[in-house]
Order: sequence, then C-alpha cells, then structure tokens
Amino acid sequence: MNKTPSKLIVCLILVVALPAAAQNKKKKTEDRKISKAIKNLRDDYKFFKQGVLNFNNTTEYLVKRSRRNERIFLEEKLEAKTEKAKVKDIIERAKLLKLLEEKLKKYSKSKDPLWVPEILWRTGVLYHEIAEELNLWVFNEDEETGKVKKFDPEYEKILQKAYKLGKGAIRPADTTLGVNHYRKKAADNLKRLVTEFPQFRAIGSVYHLLARLYEKPPLSIQDIDNKMPAKVSLGAVCSNWQYQPFQNDFKEFLKNKGQGLLTAESDKNYKNWMIYDFPTNLPFDLFKNCQAVNGSVQFIGTAWATLGKFLSKKTIEFKPVNPDATEEEQIKVKLFNLAMTKWAALSAYNRALSSDFKELSTRGYVVYFAGLMLYQNEINPALAMKLFDQVIDMGQNQDENSPHEAAIKYIGFLMQEEKIDSSKYNWTKPYPVKCDGKCPLKKLRVYYKDKMHKPHVKRIWLGVADFFRGLEDNKIYQRSEQDLIHAYNIYSYIFRKMDVEGGWKYNPRKADIFWKMREIITEQMQNYRSLLKEVKSRRDIKEIRNKISFWSNKKNALSQYALNTVFAPGEIQKFLTSHQKFLSRNAIKKMKLRTVSLDKLRKDIVNIKSYALISSGEILADQAKDLFFQYQKAKGSRKEELRKQAKSAFEKAYKYFLGIMEEYPNSIYEYNSMIRILEFYCELPGSSDDSISKD
Repeated sequence: MNKTPSKLIVCLILVVALPAAAQNKKKKTEDRKISKAIKNLRDDYKFFKQGVLNFNNTTEYLVKRSRRNERIFLEEKLEAKTEKAKVKDIIERAKLLKLLEEKLKKYSKSKDPLWVPEILWRTGVLYHEIAEELNLWVFNEDEETGKVKKFDPEYEKILQKAYKLGKGAIRPADTTLGVNHYRKKAADNLKRLVTEFPQFRAIGSVYHLLARLYEKPPLSIQDIDNKMPAKVSLGAVCSNWQYQPFQNDFKEFLKNKGQGLLTAESDKNYKNWMIYDFPTNLPFDLFKNCQAVNGSVQFIGTAWATLGKFLSKKTIEFKPVNPDATEEEQIKVKLFNLAMTKWAALSAYNRALSSDFKELSTRGYVVYFAGLMLYQNEINPALAMKLFDQVIDMGQNQDENSPHEAAIKYIGFLMQEEKIDSSKYNWTKPYPVKCDGKCPLKKLRVYYKDKMHKPHVKRIWLGVADFFRGLEDNKIYQRSEQDLIHAYNIYSYIFRKMDVEGGWKYNPRKADIFWKMREIITEQMQNYRSLLKEVKSRRDIKEIRNKISFWSNKKNALSQYALNTVFAPGEIQKFLTSHQKFLSRNAIKKMKLRTVSLDKLRKDIVNIKSYALISSGEILADQAKDLFFQYQKAKGSRKEELRKQAKSAFEKAYKYFLGIMEEYPNSIYEYNSMIRILEFYCELPGSSDDSISKD
C-alpha cells in the first residue's frame, strides 16, 4: 500500500496551518509595535523628567543669578552714592574750614569773646576730624616732614574727584600735610580755649578731646612722662582749684593740696588705714572737694579715670625726703609718699565710681584699676577680690569694655596667697584673714557659698582652675604638682558638685573641663612612669608607684563619673537640647557669646564617652601588665600565685573590651575596643615559654 499522504490530507493541513502562521506573524508584529511604543514612552518620560530637572536647575540658577545681580547692583549703587557723598563732604568741609579760618583772623583782632572761642572749637573739631580721616587712609608719610607720600587707592580716587569738582576749594597741598600737622593744629586751638576761655560753653568737651589728642602721636611722643592727659584731666575735674594745665606744675600743685589734708601723725598711722567698701569715705581723699567743669558723664568720668590711672604709676612727694637723714629714714618717707600717691589714685577712682557716673561706659576698667590698687598696696585683699568679682560680673552681663580676663587672673593670685580665707565671708563688708596653705578650693567655696547661681561665678571658678593649671593666653606654663592638684580639685568640683549648687548640670563647658582634667592626669602619669625607669631605691620606687596609683585612681573615678552621671545615656540628649535652647535664645537676642557649636558639643560628648569606656579598660590592662611584670621577677610559690592573678586580670580586661564591642556594634566604641585589644596583645610582655602568653 502506498504510504504517501494523499493530496486531500496535504490540502487539509495547509488549510489549517497557513492561517495559524499568519496569525502568529501578525501577533509578533503587534508585540514589536507595543514594545517600541513602551520604549518610546519610557524615553519620553526620561526626557520629560530630565527636562523638568533641567528646568528646575535653570530656574534656580536664574533666581540666584537675579538675586546676585540685584545685590551687586545695589552694592554698586550704594558704593557710588557713598563715594559721591564723601566727595561732597570733603568739598563742603574744606569750604567751611576756609571760611572759619578767615573769620577767626577777623574776630581775633578785635578779641571778640563770643565768636573767637566758638570758631576755635569748631575749627579744632574739623582739624581733628581731618587728622583721623587721614590716619585711616594714609599709606605712607615722609618721616621728616610728616607729609603724605601715598594714599589708599580708593581714597586717592575720591580726592581726585574732590579736586576736580571743588574748583579750587581744595588744594592738594592741604590734603598732603599729614596726620601730625592736623593733630597739632587741633591741639593748639583747644589749648587756647582752655587757657583763654575757661568758661566756654563746651569746655568739658574741649578738655576731653584735648586729653585724647595727647594720647596720640606726635603729642604723645613729645610728652616724655605721659603726664599731659592727666594734667588736662585735672583741669577738667577740679575747676574750683583754679589749676592751669599749661602753667602750673602738676606734681607740685598736688603736693601742696595733699599736704593740707595730712596730719603730723599720718606717716605713723597710714599702715593701719583700712577700708571695707568701695567707693567709700577714704582716710586720705585728695579729690573729695573737687568740682568739675560742665561736661557729659562720659567725658568727666573718663577724666577721673585718666587721672587715677596716671597716679597709680607715679609718686608724689607729699613729704620731703631729707637728704641728710639715714637711708632707713629716707626709705620710710619714700614708702609713705608712694602709699599716699596710691591713696590719691583711689580718690580719683572713688569719684569716677560715684553715683554721678553710673552710666560711664568704661566703668568696668575703673573698678578693675581700683581693685588693682587695693591688691598692690595690700590695703584689703578681700575688698580687692570683691571689686574683681564686680568686674567679671560686668564683663559677663553688662560692660563689654570690662577687663574681666585680667580680673580673673588676679583672683587667681589672691587664691594662691595665704592671706584671705574665712569660715564666714561677708561680701558687704569683706575683711582679710589668714589660713595655712593656699587652699583655693576652700576659699572659693567660702566666698561664693551663696552666689553659685550667678552666671559670672562659673567663669571665676574655671578661671582660677586655669590659673593653677598654668593656662594663660592659650599657653600652658609649668606649675608645681601641688598647683596641678589644686587645679584638678577645682575642675573636679565644677564637674561634680556645681550641678546642684550653680546650675552647671547641662553647661557645655563641662566637656572642656573633662578634657582639662584628663590632660593633667595623663601628664602626671607620663612623668611618673618616666621617672620610675630612672630611680633604683625601693623607697623611691614605692613612692613613685603610689603617685601613679593616685593619678590612676583619679583617672578611673573621672571616667566612671563621666559615663554614669554627667554623660549617662539619658543625659546626653538633655545636654544637647539645653544647649540648642541656649543658642536659640542668644540668636533671638542677637548676643555674641563665646561658646561651642552644637556639632562640636555632640562630637565632644561622643569622644568623652569613647575615652571613658576605653580608659576603664586600660586601667584593667595596666593592672594586668603590672602583675605580669611582678610575676616575671618573682620566684618560688609567689611566682605561681602572681601568674594566676595576672592571667585573671588579663581575662578581665579582655572581656571588658569584648563587652563594649558587643554592646556598641558598628560604632566608634567598637572600633576603639578592637584597637585596644590588638595593642593589648602586642604589648603583652613575655617570651614564648611563658604560660600566660600561651594562654
């Protein structure tokens, strides 16, 4: 039988198969179209998305560019206006000065009592204004003539415009006369006012400006003893004395005034003179009855301060020194004169701090210098401390000009001396008492027992600790171990006790204090470990080991207290929150106080926690290594006993670091622990046959 498929079957197969193939081909074509459409949609989306991003970037750029161009335009416009105004100011000032100088010549011939002093004053002020302007813009002056050789390019540009627009009102020769020329001219006019017109309406301002001119070159250079500011100030504050600054001898005049207040017994009793407050009634009050000229609080108050500062550095010979007397007698008289001059300085400060000058901007300086007088003359060191405390209080809250840093240093000096300590200290009427040793912590606790809550007290405590640390002007000076212990104890008291007593609980300076304490510990331990290698006698070795143990215990105590109390897990966020609020309040009040940033505080706390955690393990490691050293040197049954102790100590230290790694995975604490374990094994002393090393 023929097996070949019949034509009918073949036809049937073709009939069925051809439509199916066509259908599949059509489906594949449709799939390709759909895929292409999807791809096109995706490409369009990417293009659209990129376009949106580009548009946003372009818009942001255009906005920034627009703002920048607007700012530049405004700055240039403001600069152009300022420059134009300055040119106009120079021209108008030159015209006015020329007019006033012509009027002064005219009225001086007729000795007009109304216009001469007025024009002298106005021209004097203009000369001073020109001098200070030139002082700001002059680049180079001729050393011999004082004439200007070169101006700042910006000012040169302004002057050239002024020459051109002024049409002869300004001569280049006048502008190049120099700073010294105009200061001298200003001083000459003011001297005429003081000498010829003491009743001038603004005589207080005249005295003030003249005293300030004498503090600057060339007048200050010509004034060899630097006494002219004080001489002029005396004329301002004691107008009823009829004192003439440019005619009377300063020291002779004060000597005559002072001799009328001293008695025959003064030179015998002056060492017992004591004051318990300031300002107050003084036993030798040279300027008590002085009456000042009319002038502002700032001008007259500054005159009193200037006079007091000058007298604090000088000696007036209130009692003549007999050249024929013995050397001992001459020294007694000289000491008396020196003391009386210091009392005279206090008298000037006494007036400057009176109720008439409460608004004096430099009041902090006056209080400081008064405290310095009391300290240097040992009149009442306790009162000196009270004044220094006031200075720091001013510097913290009120008076930016207050020399509070210097005042803190002198409180440090007072804490260092053995003169002032008290079981009860009265700030209203402080008095000096004696104690054995420096005991600064005890003194601070007594003095500030009821004042811990005041903000400035924290700065004093920290400043005194820095003083005993030897820290001054960002430099560390060498101090004795006893002073370092005093510093550490004060730091420690602030770190531990002031939480409750002074509101230090979340103060950001605590992090800084921690590092200062750590530095002292590290420094002392390194010193004693180096020394241990040099000494040989058992007694010295034992003493040094005790010292190392002393500081090691402090290190352990500090680390544990920092970890478990000050920077405990629940306290860290409170620290940061408190400081954030503090920074926000200052930002609202626009106060600029020296403090750490929030990020810096956060990093400090993390580093402290890391150090404290690792430090505790290092103490365990040191103990283990110490036992191992003893084991190596031991003999007999003692050797085996020490071997077991050393092994146990090593295991304890290892487990401690391992525990940190497990408790703080993927952290700086884990990393530091790993490093310490590696160092631990690298430092592990011994040879290959030591059983501890093998273990």
